[in-house]
Amino acid sequence: MEEKKKSLTSRIPAKVWLLISFLAAMAVWYALSVIPATSRAFPNIIVTAEGLLTMIERGAFWQDLSSSMISVFSGYALGFVIALPVAILMAWYVPVRNILEPWIQFIRNIPPLAYVPLIVICAGVGRRPQIIVITIACFLIMCVTIFQGVINVDETLIKAARELGYFTEEGLDVTLTSFQDGPTIIAAMENGSINFGYIGDGAHRLCVLGQAEIIGLSHISNGDAVIGGPNVASLEDLAGKTVAYSSGTSSETILVNALNSVGLTMDDITAMDMDASAVVTAMLSGGVDACAIWSPQSLTILDEMPEATKLAQNTDFSDISISLASWIAMPSYLEANHDVAVRFMRALFKAMDYAALEENYEQVSQWVADELKLDVASVLPQARGDADWLTGQEVAASVADGTVEGYYALQQEMMLTAGSITEEDVCPVGDYVNFDLMTEAGTY
Repeated sequence: MEEKKKSLTSRIPAKVWLLISFLAAMAVWYALSVIPATSRAFPNIIVTAEGLLTMIERGAFWQDLSSSMISVFSGYALGFVIALPVAILMAWYVPVRNILEPWIQFIRNIPPLAYVPLIVICAGVGRRPQIIVITIACFLIMCVTIFQGVINVDETLIKAARELGYFTEEGLDVTLTSFQDGPTIIAAMENGSINFGYIGDGAHRLCVLGQAEIIGLSHISNGDAVIGGPNVASLEDLAGKTVAYSSGTSSETILVNALNSVGLTMDDITAMDMDASAVVTAMLSGGVDACAIWSPQSLTILDEMPEATKLAQNTDFSDISISLASWIAMPSYLEANHDVAVRFMRALFKAMDYAALEENYEQVSQWVADELKLDVASVLPQARGDADWLTGQEVAASVADGTVEGYYALQQEMMLTAGSITEEDVCPVGDYVNFDLMTEAGTY
């Protein structure tokens, strides 16, 4: 593949940007310390540095730092220990979720520092209130993140490949790791925590920008939906209404398409940007009039809110848009592990051949339900209606005749139209989609 031309700013290493950011902050600090109107609030940076050196010489700095670290790590550890079981129980059991999630969503919108006076009154001064405040802050963030990671695991193909022995045939031992969204997956790849990842439509923007390389088309999604509450029976009714969505994801894509289809834009609604779990809570509690969300959250809303109406889904805009799900890896990893990537995708292609057959939907749904501790009845509708499930052979054939390239080209056009990428970002699809690898993996 031809190397994508990068702009000057994109060629600057991340560590250099970090240094530039630090120097800029120091310059602003110095300027504020010498301006009379702000000098009382911002001490002179040189005097501050001298004071720091004095504390280090006396040993007070390291003593204070160690004391703070004890509080931070203790609060972090306690927050994690409490959040892990709570989040898993919320993901596995709907009654637990319905009881706890509204309160967690409510409390996490309150700044943790607001608890300080109450906690000091109850726990006194010293280390204990410090740990309590940090524990609360960490618990709320971790609980929502872990919950999203568990509830959003899309592992149909991984589970099929495991159960049918396709990974074993390719000499691979695969470990599943859950993440909340595509950008988080790519960040984990960058630091070497994982080798391959599965992303929904929204995260493909990062591939266009050169942050990851697509090694396989998984499926064409139909799991996104715009859902109206009791007072929203049509897309036209969205005008002036409060609508929840998750920016930078397929949720935003389908919302923009739905609005445009009836002559509306994001400016015609009150758009509320929030994470997926918050969208469900806001919708079920009546906090918003409508929402744009993906499966299984869309199914949860429709199941628990009989008066809700599905206003739009991906297939409604198949003539102007497409929602793709793909497997990705880091370009640097692929250079050193091309054979591993081919074997990984070959196993998945074989699993796709099996999972795409309607007579196997129930078996695959049962595997996924077992893995996620869910009722198979809640998983089966996703298998039947969430996507156009392609076989591995169909993907390989579509790569050969240019169909897959057309899919990704249309997706890139949609990103440009929506403003998620610029004209400068537009590039040949082959710069970030590895068609050769798909072709090689499709030979079996």
